[in-house]
Amino acid sequence: MDLDATRQRTKAHMETDFLPEACPDTLSQADRRMVNAAEYIAYHLGQMDKKLDRLIVLLEASAPTKG
Repeated sequence: MDLDATRQRTKAHMETDFLPEACPDTLSQADRRMVNAAEYIAYHLGQMDKKLDRLIVLLEASAPTKG
């Protein structure tokens, strides 16, 4: 599969609301669900970090300079 298509599919998946899979039957399914949740959380923390970076730049640019 094309790497760009994989990235786009992953990004689209991460941008949707997180819905864990129903009732795990085995530990491996629970582990997979935890990994999916951790990846989802990491993605959204990264998105918040980007937005906060932009906000900080705007605040610093609008702050009066001391002098």
